[in-house]
Order: sequence, then structure tokens, then C-alpha cells
Amino acid sequence: MLLPLIACLAVSTLIQDDPNLDALDAEPAQPSPAELLDEVDIALAAEDVDGALAVLWLARMALPLAEPAQRQELATRIDALTTAHDPHAEMLLKELDGTATRLNTTAKLYQKAAWFDTCFELLDAAERFQPGSSSKVRDAADKDFAKRPKVEVPTQAPPKITPLLHTFVDVNTFGDWRKTESGWECPADDQGGIMHAGKPQHADCRLTVDVRVGSDGVSQAGLVFGSRSWQDAFILIVNATTGQAGFDLELLQITAETDSEVKAIGIQGYPMDKLVRPWTTLVVEVRGKQLRAGIQGGDFFEVEAPHVPHGGVGLFVTSTSTFTDTVGFRNMTISELDAEAEPPPAKPTPQEVVQSHIDAADVLIQAKSLEAATRELLLARELLFTIESSATRTSYHMAVDSRWRSHDKSQKKHASNRRKTAVRLTILARAYLDSGLPFTAKVVLDEALRFDPEVPYEAWIQARDKNNE
Repeated sequence: MLLPLIACLAVSTLIQDDPNLDALDAEPAQPSPAELLDEVDIALAAEDVDGALAVLWLARMALPLAEPAQRQELATRIDALTTAHDPHAEMLLKELDGTATRLNTTAKLYQKAAWFDTCFELLDAAERFQPGSSSKVRDAADKDFAKRPKVEVPTQAPPKITPLLHTFVDVNTFGDWRKTESGWECPADDQGGIMHAGKPQHADCRLTVDVRVGSDGVSQAGLVFGSRSWQDAFILIVNATTGQAGFDLELLQITAETDSEVKAIGIQGYPMDKLVRPWTTLVVEVRGKQLRAGIQGGDFFEVEAPHVPHGGVGLFVTSTSTFTDTVGFRNMTISELDAEAEPPPAKPTPQEVVQSHIDAADVLIQAKSLEAATRELLLARELLFTIESSATRTSYHMAVDSRWRSHDKSQKKHASNRRKTAVRLTILARAYLDSGLPFTAKVVLDEALRFDPEVPYEAWIQARDKNNE
């Protein structure tokens, strides 16, 4: 009997952008009114009137999501289905109109107070209940909003960022190195080249650098790290030659133990299509003696170094070929290692989510950002129904409303209109319950609870239990 889209309950316009809702049960993306009407047709074909009317309510609430050109056609179809199948159609249409009227009346109060964010949110909500009902108020609000003095925000030029490769200190070089806009380049001829910097120094970290492999191929180019001197360093090199089926990444150690001997301490082979051209990114992660190396987007390999490779950094190019192409280096980074995976934080309780909005409102009230405080309190108010304990819910309700009254001159009328709407929607929902239509009653009461957390609650529990039978 329960249709696939019935779970996609409409969320009030006032809370659908609330990031704290992620802390509650996630809701699927809201389907379009056309999709919902297809579900209505399926339910009616299966003689499931309750399911059809429940989804029909959702389709009506989703009408503002439709393209303007389709909206009137969909609204006409919804009204025709309501008239044909809803035993309480007359009552329903009356309450929809009354709810939209109260929302528009409240919006006018905030228009006069120049609280335009709140005003327009209320007008959006009115459109859900009665499309087109807010047009006059919206036009007036738009005109008032346009009269507000414009605040010019001075534009600032983006800060100039100096590439890390241009900030090396105590640099020693061998070879024909040339500075580029974002790094350095060096010919990959028989002479090759090496660049070694005393600073920056690194400890455990993640190092990356982009290497531009020449069009003719290159036999060796890479990243120097963990260096203590010219004769005591580590290098991650890429060995690639045009025409070969693959290439290698190799970890080398230069040691002064036996006249600057070069030792291979690890190697990994890759198919040539993994070598991104023209730039490929080399990656090294240092954790004590443990080294993890590879290319961005490729498999990594791990080795243990003879000693902890902390120290300076640099660049390296050499060749055993006769071509005279050039290797480039750019975008070098030295960053912290990713933290070890930690268990996700505990899911906040409904009380904690509500309290987060109350706390935010307290800060905004202190800062004299009164409209923003009201909006936080409305978000808290509309989530109060998620608190199961009646005593706790009432306590939070009082805490929210006392703050709301303290700074919002429109609060009394606003709260009164919300309560009237909750009462009228609850009466409508009870009519559906009495007619054996608990699904329809439930979606109406879901909406009523967002207007007032207390009035509809008992009926909501009754409808929920009825649906679970």
C-alpha cells in the first residue's frame, strides 16, 4: 500500500536549506510534482485512495519546484484529482487558502520591519499552499527591497602567491636550471642537473611535485627529499622513454659511504598510459623510516628507508640519451600527512540539533543581528517535533519562544498565525483519520508540526501508529 515516493515528505520552505538537518535522518531528494502525479495514477489504478491522496498532497506542496510554464497545467490536474477522489476536498481547499492567507499576512509584518529574508521565506511558503497567492505582497516587498541603500563591498586584488619552488633558501645547483612562472626547468641532456635547497626542511610529511616529461621521453627526472647534503639524500625518479610499453618509479638513496654511491631501495612499474602528459604528479609520504611513493591516481608502493629521511628538498634531472629536450617542475607542496582514520563522531540527538540553533540565536542577539536570530529560532521551532519526550519538547519550546519574544516585534502575531494554521491542519488531518485515510492524515500532520510543535502532536502519534499497523 505504501508507495515508493511516499517517504519523500515535503520539508517546509523555512527549513529545507538547514545544514543541521543532516544530523537527523537523511531524506531523499524531493521528486518533482510530475513524478509524484505519476505515483498518484499508479495508486488510483491499484485502488489505493489513501496512498494517492497522500502523494497528491506532496505534489501540491512541490508545485513551486515545477517549471513556470508547466505549473498551471499541473495545478489544474491536482485540483481535478482532488475534486474527484478526496472526500474532504472542500475542507482541504479552504484550509490551503487560509494557510496561505496567514503566511502572507505575517510576511507583510516583516516587510514593514524591513526583515526581507524572513518576508520572502514566508511568501515562498505561501506559494506552496496556494500558488499565486503571494504575488501582490511580493511585488510590494520587491519594491521596498529595491529601495534599500546598496552597500558597496570593496574589491581586493587576489593575493599574489609565490610558488614554493621559488622560496628555496641556501640553494646549490648543478646544470642549466631556468626559473619559470611556477617552478624550474632543466635540459635532460647528458649533463642533466640537480638542485638542492637547505630550506625548507621537512620531517614526516607528504611531498608532491609536477614533472613535465619531454616529448622525446626522459630516462630520469624526479624529486629530491630527506637530504642532509649533496652526498646524503633520497630521490624519487620517473624512468620513461618514448616507445616503451611502460615506465618505472624508482626510489634511490645517495650515500657518501662509498664515494656517493647510488642505491635503489624500491621500484614500481606502470603501463605507459598512466604517465599523464604533459604533467604528471610524483608523490612521496614519509612516516619515520616508512616511505610510500607513487604518482597521483596510480598505485603506490611502500619501502623502508635505511634511516629516517628528514631534511631538505630539491629536483633532479639526468639522461643517458642523446636528445636535448627539457624537463619542467612546478606546484611543489609539502603538507601534513592525512590523519589516521578515526571513528565518526556520534550522531547528535534531536535535542542537540535544536540546541545548536538556540545557541546560534543567542550569539546573534548579542551581536544585534536580530532578523538572523529569529530565523535560527524558527529553524529550532520547526525541529521541535523530532524530540519525543513531551516534557523535554515543551521545555525547549518555551526556551525558543522566550528568546523569540525578546527581540522580534512581530513575534506575537507570527506565533498566533502559526498556531492557527496548526489547529486548522490538525482538524483536517483528523477528518482524514476518521475516514480511514491515515497516510493522508500523516503528511498533513507532518506539515502542521512545523507550524507548531505541540498542537498536532497527539494526532501525529495516532496517525503514525495507524500507519504502522
